[in-house]
Amino acid sequence: MQNKNKKENDLISIGKSYFEKEDYENAIKTFSKAAKLQPDNIDNWHWLGNSHLRIMQYKQAIKSFSKALELNPNNDLSLSLLALSYFANEQYRKVIKLCLEEIEKEPDSYFYWQLLGKSYYYNNKPKEAIETYLKAIELDSKNPIIWDSIGLIYLENGQNKEALDFFAKAIKLAPKNSQYWFNLGNAYYGDKQYKKAIECYLKSVELEDGKVAKNRRKFMLQLKGFDYDDAKCWLKVGQYYYLDKEYKNVVKTLLKSSKLDGNIFETWYYLGNSYLFLKDYSNAVKSYKKGIKINPNDSSILNNYGVALANLNKIEEAKKYFNKALKINSEYKMAKDNIDNLNSSNIKRLHIESSNEDLLKTVMLDID
Repeated sequence: MQNKNKKENDLISIGKSYFEKEDYENAIKTFSKAAKLQPDNIDNWHWLGNSHLRIMQYKQAIKSFSKALELNPNNDLSLSLLALSYFANEQYRKVIKLCLEEIEKEPDSYFYWQLLGKSYYYNNKPKEAIETYLKAIELDSKNPIIWDSIGLIYLENGQNKEALDFFAKAIKLAPKNSQYWFNLGNAYYGDKQYKKAIECYLKSVELEDGKVAKNRRKFMLQLKGFDYDDAKCWLKVGQYYYLDKEYKNVVKTLLKSSKLDGNIFETWYYLGNSYLFLKDYSNAVKSYKKGIKINPNDSSILNNYGVALANLNKIEEAKKYFNKALKINSEYKMAKDNIDNLNSSNIKRLHIESSNEDLLKTVMLDID
């Protein structure tokens, strides 16, 4: 008898060693032998079930954990792993039944409340899932997964405004989670808050460290109509910022656009304007120069280039560009007024062509 027990103990020890090395196939073989030697030992069945669970052999795991619980119905660890095995095997009704039984015994069990919520969700009972998740939050409000899970349910139901609050809470708890930012972007997108949606999507890409994960996130963005590696997409983001007068964000975004493609006139025009509104006249001049090289016949950029030059005290050169703008458009009142203001040494009253109205029309057409 002693030899039998020693052999069984040796097998359990060897099996655990395999388990710790993540060699689950050999762990299963070893624990199976131990269970045959002494079928009334709970540890044999528990570790056998755990090994099956690790390699997604859910039916075998369920069988082993059930055997362990026959021997000791109060084995909490085996019971929780049985519940997880049922869930992984998509036997949601059994999980629900098990969770409700355990919650009746232990009403403050966070584990069973959150698992119950997940099971309701996958069993197509979103209302019950939300109610259950909210109970889990009462027990532990600092788990971002629950907040995100509720947000996803609202999102799937088209309740975007409600989803926003829950995703925002998840991000507050886990600000570096790329998926939470992407989910928040989806909620903003569904609520037609496109600029905020894009901001969240870009943040989700930024937070991905690995190349494969980052490319996967970029691909998901493409499905939303935004190509991360397309200069025109970055230009569009910059234009959204420009309409809201967030000029520092315009600069950041359009510099990205210019690196991807330096031959887009609008990129340099709105970049120059943003520098001009930020009173960074040197960078405004540099941007306008590149824009003028692409399109020397745009009166707006010539006018604004003149304003930037005048603020750098290059008065005669500024007049030259105001006159060029007038040569292209003789009715351009803004350029005429700017020349008059320079002649009266009134630089502070120079007019900048912001092009907001035309830009707003363009953006609205894109949204439609």
